[in-house]
Amino acid sequence: MAEQKHILCLLLWMFILKVASGKITFFIHIDEVKSPGNKLHGGRCCQGVAGTQCNMLCKPVLTVCLKDAKHSCVTSFTTTLDMGQQNVIYGSKVGNTTNPQFLEVDSWKKYLDKISVRVVDIQNSSTPTIYQAEFADYSLQTGNNILSQHWRQKKLTASFLSDKNSFSIQITYKAYCSEGYYGSDCTDHCPGNPRKCVVNGHKYCKMGWDGIDCDEDINECTSQKFCGYGTCTNTAGSFHCACPSSVYGLKCQLDEDECLLQPCNGGDCVNSKGSYTCNCKRGTTGKNCESLTSHQCNDNTCNTHGHCHVQHRQAVCTCNNKYTGPDCSIRNLCAHNQCQNGATCVITGTNYTCHCANGFIGELCDKVDYCATDPCKNSGSCTNTASGYNCSCTGLFIGQNCSTYDYCFGQYCNNRGQCQNRPNGYSCQCRSQYLGKNCEQNNHCHGNPCKNGRCTNSNTSYTCTCNRGFTGKNCDKVDYCNGKNCNGHGQCQNGQHSYTCNCNPGFLGSNCEYDYCFNNTCKNGATCHSGNSNYTCSCKPEYKGTLCETRNYCHGQTCSGHGTCHNGQSRYTCACQTNYRGNNCELRDYCHSNPCRHGNCTNTNTGYKCSCNGGYLGKNCDVIDYCYNKHCSNHGTCHIRGNTYNCTCNNGFIGKDCQTRDYCYNKHCSNHGTCQNRHDSYTCQCRAGYHGKDCDQTYCSHHQCQNGASCVNEVSNYTCKCVPGFEGFFCQTRDYCYHQTCSGHGTCHNGQHKYTCTCNPGYLGSDCQHDYCFSNPCKNHGTCKNGKTNYTCSCPVDYMGRHCEIRNYCHGHSCSGHGTCQNEGHGYTCQCRSQYLGKNCELNNYCHSNPCIHGNCSNLSTRYNCSCLRGFTGTKCDKVDYCHGKNCNGHGQCQNGQHNYTCNCYPGFLGRNCEYDYCFNNTCQNGATCQSGNSNYTCLCKSGYKGTHCETRNYCQGQRCSGHGTCNNGPSRYTCDCQSDYRGNDCELKNYCHSNPCIHGQCTNTNTGYTCSCNGGYLGTNCDAIDYCYNKHCSNHGTCQNGRNNYTCTCNRGFLGKDCETQNYCYNNLCSNHVTHVKIMVPVKTEKQTIHALVLLIIWDVIVKYVIIAMDKSAVDMELVKMENMVTLVNVGRSTLCDKVDYCHGKNCNGYGQCQNGQHNYTCNCNPGYLGSNCEYDYCFNNTCQNGATCQSGNSNYACLCKSGYKGTHCETRNYCQGQRCSGHGTCNNGPSKYTCVCQPDYRGNDCELKNYCHSNPCIHGQCTNTNTGYTCSCNGGYLGTNCDAIDYCYNKHCSNHGTCQNGRNNYTCTCNRGFLGKDCETQNYCYNNLCSNHGTCQNGQNSYTCQCKAGYLGSSCEVVDHCFLSNCTNGGTCINKAEGYSCSCSSAYTGTYCEERNFCDTQRCNNKGTCQNLDDNYKCNCNTEYYGRNCKKRNYCHKHLCNSRGNCSNLDNGYVCHCELGFNGTDCEEIDYCFHKPCHNGGVCHQQEDGYICHCAPGFQGRNCTDRNPCMDHTCSGHGSCTINNGGYRCKCYGGYSGKDCQDQDFCYQIDCNGNGTCHNTSNDFDCKCNPGFKGLEILAKMEGHVIMELPITTAFVKMALLGRNVKLGIFAFFKIVIIEAHAR
Repeated sequence: MAEQKHILCLLLWMFILKVASGKITFFIHIDEVKSPGNKLHGGRCCQGVAGTQCNMLCKPVLTVCLKDAKHSCVTSFTTTLDMGQQNVIYGSKVGNTTNPQFLEVDSWKKYLDKISVRVVDIQNSSTPTIYQAEFADYSLQTGNNILSQHWRQKKLTASFLSDKNSFSIQITYKAYCSEGYYGSDCTDHCPGNPRKCVVNGHKYCKMGWDGIDCDEDINECTSQKFCGYGTCTNTAGSFHCACPSSVYGLKCQLDEDECLLQPCNGGDCVNSKGSYTCNCKRGTTGKNCESLTSHQCNDNTCNTHGHCHVQHRQAVCTCNNKYTGPDCSIRNLCAHNQCQNGATCVITGTNYTCHCANGFIGELCDKVDYCATDPCKNSGSCTNTASGYNCSCTGLFIGQNCSTYDYCFGQYCNNRGQCQNRPNGYSCQCRSQYLGKNCEQNNHCHGNPCKNGRCTNSNTSYTCTCNRGFTGKNCDKVDYCNGKNCNGHGQCQNGQHSYTCNCNPGFLGSNCEYDYCFNNTCKNGATCHSGNSNYTCSCKPEYKGTLCETRNYCHGQTCSGHGTCHNGQSRYTCACQTNYRGNNCELRDYCHSNPCRHGNCTNTNTGYKCSCNGGYLGKNCDVIDYCYNKHCSNHGTCHIRGNTYNCTCNNGFIGKDCQTRDYCYNKHCSNHGTCQNRHDSYTCQCRAGYHGKDCDQTYCSHHQCQNGASCVNEVSNYTCKCVPGFEGFFCQTRDYCYHQTCSGHGTCHNGQHKYTCTCNPGYLGSDCQHDYCFSNPCKNHGTCKNGKTNYTCSCPVDYMGRHCEIRNYCHGHSCSGHGTCQNEGHGYTCQCRSQYLGKNCELNNYCHSNPCIHGNCSNLSTRYNCSCLRGFTGTKCDKVDYCHGKNCNGHGQCQNGQHNYTCNCYPGFLGRNCEYDYCFNNTCQNGATCQSGNSNYTCLCKSGYKGTHCETRNYCQGQRCSGHGTCNNGPSRYTCDCQSDYRGNDCELKNYCHSNPCIHGQCTNTNTGYTCSCNGGYLGTNCDAIDYCYNKHCSNHGTCQNGRNNYTCTCNRGFLGKDCETQNYCYNNLCSNHVTHVKIMVPVKTEKQTIHALVLLIIWDVIVKYVIIAMDKSAVDMELVKMENMVTLVNVGRSTLCDKVDYCHGKNCNGYGQCQNGQHNYTCNCNPGYLGSNCEYDYCFNNTCQNGATCQSGNSNYACLCKSGYKGTHCETRNYCQGQRCSGHGTCNNGPSKYTCVCQPDYRGNDCELKNYCHSNPCIHGQCTNTNTGYTCSCNGGYLGTNCDAIDYCYNKHCSNHGTCQNGRNNYTCTCNRGFLGKDCETQNYCYNNLCSNHGTCQNGQNSYTCQCKAGYLGSSCEVVDHCFLSNCTNGGTCINKAEGYSCSCSSAYTGTYCEERNFCDTQRCNNKGTCQNLDDNYKCNCNTEYYGRNCKKRNYCHKHLCNSRGNCSNLDNGYVCHCELGFNGTDCEEIDYCFHKPCHNGGVCHQQEDGYICHCAPGFQGRNCTDRNPCMDHTCSGHGSCTINNGGYRCKCYGGYSGKDCQDQDFCYQIDCNGNGTCHNTSNDFDCKCNPGFKGLEILAKMEGHVIMELPITTAFVKMALLGRNVKLGIFAFFKIVIIEAHAR
């Protein structure tokens, strides 16, 4: 079931990806575009829409593109979007393009291909994209032809969040088969588009025809409303729809844009479906804005261009000849128009346009439109000529009317062959050196290359069948090798006059008769081995050197396996490893790591011993003895604590070394003071507020506070708390700022006898009571706003000036946001920006930038219009029609560019004039055939080559890697990626190691299986068993044997222990006289634990001979203390019967020697093959045989009998060559981890299993590479051929400019690309591409070309337009050429782009540096600030005199005068009359001051303006306080000792603290102290009876301490902490 699903998915995917070869046409109509608020720039407003006030100029451009599945744009169109309104509905034109547009593609996959829509602003380079989207239409159906009704509509809307605008666009589209294409995918093609077409058994009739033979005309007009609102006329095989003016299109189904004819008399025209509406400008009305709204006439009703009269109670203008419109505001440029043949004249800005009747074209509709009848068939493009038309046919058709099918289209005759159309196909006329249907094959026999033989063509070359007696690729050489075999050890090679033998590796001589051993010099019985290029000597074991000339003393010497043997002149030496010593590295060097850090190391039999330097201790002398030479001043005890020492001092002493006398011992500081030792006494560090020797005094005892202040005891002194109204340290100074706020607008400062106020910015007066607005200076209902240093007036909208004294006539007149309003006398004027005009700058001056380069500009209601001069085109008349006479060789469409034309070539063609297909400059190599496609070319490779350009040799061709791998092509050979279970160059060998059978080792393949080299610690066939003996060294030459879960050591005689590490001194029973061993257990104490040391006493004649102490290794630092319970040894006596001891008694030397008595001992004379003090060893006792070898002892040494697969003196080397024959074609060499085979010359491979076809060096001038069945040659530069024996004449011959080199018989030839010539294509044909622009004539020169330009152009390539050729300068203006057009240099009496405007300023003078400005029919002087008047003659004295912004300035003949505001006077209103507004109230008298005023108040009043009643006049605070005004009332601040609202209550407890040991309470006439517990009266009880004894248990001891008085709790914790620290330290 799953397999069926996979097949269905595959079929569905193949269906989706199906690529049809056909033609589909897309009909795309732009319906409407919306931009609410015209906000196209990231939400910002964009100028260009009537009624909007924006500051940016937008020029949106639309591109619609059809994209394929690879997101590549296959075809597209681009147009500007004229957005005169925020919502534009388009008709038959969109910007500069017709509507609809038709796009054609080869195929359309609706699930993968997409339609892309992008709108950009070409005026904005930073963020040009306005909107971009692409979509796939899964519901799109492809119709049979253009009459298909499978319409689709799509509205695309921008997201304000991502696109920052609300732009939207709606398009209507459909898809249908192009002419001559049929079927559901439009893939059935009928060349020539006949009436009847049959493809693959399917019959198709051409549109408009029906019937069995497609010969019956279809009358389309019988369908109701076939032409919509138009009139239908049937024709043979077709129809014609005559449409009314409101619709257009093939069936009159598209809405026309009625606004194209500008019907709204200067108003804005808005197109709608089937109609239009006019947004009339102010003052006009009617459907076409044809009437005035005014009922009466005035001077401006007809804009001074006509006569006004009232008709039927409505104002009507009769305009002058040059103007038209309801208010005569439009220049009537159509009054004398030259439109011909019934054309309609339409005013467009500063010019007019002729809208031609059907059948006519041209600027004045004066030319016949021969293309109106659509004479070009099969989608051909029609172009009018002077007397007829030309058809630009699509790629499939040719002929005058594109009616003949071009069979040569898409067909390419290679190698400059010429394609010729035939009645039913095409044929290629090939050049002599090529052949084949498309001239795709090289005629390699061209030129008869075989000198003495017959030539035969092949795919990539030729072959010569030579006559007898000749050889070589071209049969041009004599065969001297006939009968010569080079003794079977080489290959014979023909020379110019004889032969030579190319010997195989390992052979030499003229006929390869010798190997390299024929004259060897090997010494000392060595064996000679001949190699590929020399010989080698295989030495006997006891010799070495290149020629085996040196004696090898290290042979058989291993240095006990712990060192490296070095050969000497007459002996060997052992360089021991760092942890071994001795002549043969037989002894362990325990001192090698310098274990004694601060002492001297001495090796022992089983370890080392350290003798420590002073100040250090421990087994390794690595522990610092911090108590070394430390005596704690003889007043304490030293203890080592971590990395230092600590002295426990006796009572009365302190310091690190107990060197200081503790004077604080048994001393007490009062009030929680802290005792501190001094040099010879103590001091008390008192807490805050206390002092004295024992901290028993306070600072308030002798205070000097004044004026009723109270003393407060502080940390280091006392402070005085002042009563209100006083300040200072002792409260000795009067505070005049008490209760003074400076009106809340300043800061009060005390003086010697009064206070002063420093006012905040914006306030003034002695109490900061005024702001700058207090005199109300603003006029005409202006609002005064106080500032930091002055005031400002906020004026009503219709007034302005410093004091709102000037009438603002510009209020309500914004000049439409396009100019600056200026007040003048009794009115205003608008100074418009250059791009606007009108009284209120309400009209767009689209012509302000002179956009029409070669034409006349005229303003329309929403844009400008350019009337271009002849020879120019484009919206701005800035483009030359470079396409005139260019047909792009019939392979493309011509498109005008900025300075030239470009050809948009059809798929499969390129070049400036579409003169090339993609094969014209192909880089196909190795005889490949080039095939041109739609967008590139492909190279069809010959057999044996591959790659984009067939540049790669395909060594894998025919190579299957033995059917067990994948072939990979390399730069000079192939390689095989083998399957996991195969190996070898061609995967011909079984890979037994692919399953990783060696669990803990490396696998090596053999011919029939594998072998494992195990990692350390593992053994077994598959290295899956643990080698417990790995890195386990059985000491003293013991032998390690693996067990089931561990190892065991078989010790040699005289040793015992798990690793044979302990010497068995009792092995030979050295205890004479029957004395036994005695073991004593002695307790040894360390810091951590008590352990036991084993003391072994060996007694001889009741005398202690030696003592060995063995201890636990973990007890590094130990101290041997008193030994208790020592065993008393018993005297066992001695022999007195015999005077000599028979040391040989009971000694038989283990049966391997003869015992001999000595003076004090015996010796064994061992038999041959045995050794040891008792002949207990043979030579195998300390053998180093490895890898399970068997040791065989001899008379003077031992030999190792190796297991299978190992070799060497000690069987230490793995013998990988065992069982390996190298396939019988080579010699096996053992390596450190595997074997290698040295193959015979004619074989190769890891096991010499492959034939070496290259051994005879068949590639004469190249490198040979073996294949499975032979060899291939990679030739050196300059040679080619199977054996690289032919000369490549093209080698290092570079045909210039991408020419193609071809080998000849004795030389080469270059086939040049178009545009180049010469033997090596080195000469440029400068005129090949006719680089002369604009129809100039090219002439070749020696190093360049010259162009003869036509009238209207100039420059070296006629690339520069002579814009002055048809200039439009009027009134005697002189034309000056510029890069992007021309300019007119006018006489002084005229100005303007074309000198068309009168310069009234030419004869007028604006005095005193005034600037003259031209108006429509007069001039105006813009004066500088120092002058005024019509010609700026009057002096403006007020320009520098602003009356201090407190009055209005008026100019006089010789000066000025200031009219001051009320409250100010002086020449410049600089003086303020502070008393003008009578600020003093309640009878107060105002007195003018320099910077303000002062009020002298009547009795009972106070304040800045005498407005405050003084309540303190009636309240005295009972004489016990001071009265102040508080929130309209009064407040008493009582003196010390009094309280109450009027200070009527006395506080008897004032300054009574009951000595700090009680609380004071008021009584009716006195006070009483309630004492704290322990106190009475006024005396403090400080005595307590008894004492407290506390016992704190710390580990096993008790610490007793006497704690007295009220410090018991503190003492407990302080001492407890010390005790804990001591306890942990111990």
